[in-house]
Amino acid sequence: MKALLEKLPATERSSFKLYNFNFPYFPTPWHFHPEYELVLVVKSYGQRIIGNGIGDFTDSDLVFIGTNVPHIYRNDSVFYQNSTDHRAESVIVHFLEDFLGEPFMELQEMIPIRQLFQRAALGLEILGPTKDYVIAQMLELSQQEGMRRLITLLDILTTLAESPHVRTLSTQIIEGSNPVESEKVSLVFDYISRHYQRRIALSEIADLMNMSVPSVCRFIKRRTHKTLVSLINELRISHACKLLTDTNLSIIEICYDCGFQNLSNFNRQFRLIKNSNPQTFRKQLWDKNVQE
Repeated sequence: MKALLEKLPATERSSFKLYNFNFPYFPTPWHFHPEYELVLVVKSYGQRIIGNGIGDFTDSDLVFIGTNVPHIYRNDSVFYQNSTDHRAESVIVHFLEDFLGEPFMELQEMIPIRQLFQRAALGLEILGPTKDYVIAQMLELSQQEGMRRLITLLDILTTLAESPHVRTLSTQIIEGSNPVESEKVSLVFDYISRHYQRRIALSEIADLMNMSVPSVCRFIKRRTHKTLVSLINELRISHACKLLTDTNLSIIEICYDCGFQNLSNFNRQFRLIKNSNPQTFRKQLWDKNVQE
C-alpha cells in the first residue's frame, strides 16, 4: 500500500525521539517514515491498519512498526463529534536503524535486535506479560533523561527480541513509496470506516475516487494485496470482534450492526478471517477472562 512520506520534526540532538500526544482524535493520515516506531495507545479506541493488517485498538494497545511500513490509526466515529469528551492519548518512540551508530549495530550482541528489526517489517503487536513490562518501561522512559533513556530503550528492544508474546500484523511486506497516492488510500479507508455498518456498493467508492469500479478495485489490490471487498469485510469483522469482546449483544445483533445482510455470510466471513466462528471466539475470550 502506498502512503504519505512523513518527515518527522528534528528536535534535540539525541539518538531517538519520544512524543507524548493528546488529541481529540488521531490526526495522521495513511503515512510512512524511515524511522522505526513504538506506538503505545494510552487512552483511545478505533481501528488501525499496519501494512495490510487490519485490527482494532483500544487502551494499552502496543505495536512496533518497521521502517517505511505504511500505517494509520482511525478513531471510532464518536471521536469526530464536536461535543465529545473523548481523547486520543499516546506515547510514541521514533528511532533510525543505526540510532546507536552502524559499527555498534554490527556487533554480535546486536544480532537478536537486528532480527527484531527484520520482523518489524510486518508490524508487530506486543501481547501478554511482555506488553505489561514494555508499557511500564515506556512510561518510565518519558520521565528519564540522558543515558538512562538510552539504556531503557535498549532494554525494551532486547525484551521484544527475546519475547514469544509478539505476533505479526501484516501478511506481506508493504512499503510506502508514492506520497501522491496517500490521499486516495486514506479516502477509501475513511469512507469504509464511516459507512461499514450499512451496505456499501463498490460504485460508491468508485464515485468517491473518480474512477471506474474495475479501476478502483485494481488500485486497492495493487496497494494492499487485498480485494476491495476483502478490505471492507476485514474492517467489519474487526468491529465484530470488538463487540463480541466488549458487549453482550447477540450474534445476530452484531451481524447487522457490522453491516452484514445475513447471518450465514457473517459466519462465513468471520470463519475465513478469524479461523473461528463468533460463538467460539466469544467463549474463548470469556473463558480466558475467568481464568485470569
